[in-house]
Amino acid sequence: MTELPRGASRPLSLWISLGRNPMRTMPMMLVTLIASLGIASIVVLADSLIRTALAPNDFLKDGLVIRGDPAALDNAEVFLRDDPAAATRARLGPQTFIRGRILQLDSYFPVLLVPDGGGASTLARYGDRIDSGRLPATGTLEIAVPVGFAGGRSLRLGDIVGGPGDYTPLPLRIVGLTSGPKWIAIGSATGVRAAGGGGPEAILITQTDTATRDALDRRLRVRLPAPAVTVQHWTPPGDAADAGSYEDDLTLMLGFIMGVNAAVLSSIGGLLAFLYFRQRQAEFILLSIFGRTKWSLAQRTVGEIAVVVGTGWLAGIAAAILFMTILQELVFSKRAIIIDLSDPAPIFYTFPLALFTVAVSAVVTGIALARFDPIARLQARG
Repeated sequence: MTELPRGASRPLSLWISLGRNPMRTMPMMLVTLIASLGIASIVVLADSLIRTALAPNDFLKDGLVIRGDPAALDNAEVFLRDDPAAATRARLGPQTFIRGRILQLDSYFPVLLVPDGGGASTLARYGDRIDSGRLPATGTLEIAVPVGFAGGRSLRLGDIVGGPGDYTPLPLRIVGLTSGPKWIAIGSATGVRAAGGGGPEAILITQTDTATRDALDRRLRVRLPAPAVTVQHWTPPGDAADAGSYEDDLTLMLGFIMGVNAAVLSSIGGLLAFLYFRQRQAEFILLSIFGRTKWSLAQRTVGEIAVVVGTGWLAGIAAAILFMTILQELVFSKRAIIIDLSDPAPIFYTFPLALFTVAVSAVVTGIALARFDPIARLQARG
């Protein structure tokens, strides 16, 4: 076969080829962009719903709660004092809830009734801080609530929660708004006790290591038998099934969505790859005459498709971030819905989709080139 003239390979540059065929490559890029935008947005929204629904109790994710009357908790403190696994703990007052508004639904929102002077240290333990206002004064019916909680009920500093129609009969005045990674509401344990608020009190133990927490849980259940005290924890023990896990449901749902979209997008991508090949048959005939092998043509075509799909994927992720940022500013921030745009989950769910599309397109291109006979095509063109 005739060798390519010197410099004749330059017109085959991948970038030049893409630049000369914008209308041929645009459909595949747009399909990938739209699919990536849709899936990434769904992943962010699903994650935000889970985060928002769990926000009132998220601080208990790595915790053990020991409930009982004050005398029983005093005995528990003696046991816990020498246990390094329970070094980070806090004594809480009577269990108290206020009515929250999460995703437009009423929900129980816990208030941590801390000992005198314990408000600042409790917030600091979870990385929270006072955003505006102040901490509740000792011996009063004052509380500090998360900014998200206040936004969900359209509350401001000085407003009263509790009373008729709420989950506590005590009127609690909001004097501070907290912000940070956890939604923490705090109040004065002595103030609630003085106002007649009673019921079981608690010790909250924070232990992030799962194995250590599970071992401590077993020791507590042996040393502190029910019904004098009860031991509860938000996360299940390491050897227990969690059939009702929100995270498992989310993963299953997103996996199903990604699977359906992968099947649809790969089918469309394969069809577009075939059309892309058919539209360039004249070019491939000429290149074959000048000595280009089917393998080199396949490499070039698949490389172009990979660039097109990759560009569409990156553009889709960028569009999803922009879209969710706008929604957060205009809608979600006013409804106390948590959006975490730094979460890499959209990338993890959409990148395999782009890879699968390129793989299917490569197979389609390979089959088309294997059946491609440039001489027969040239003769057919007459």
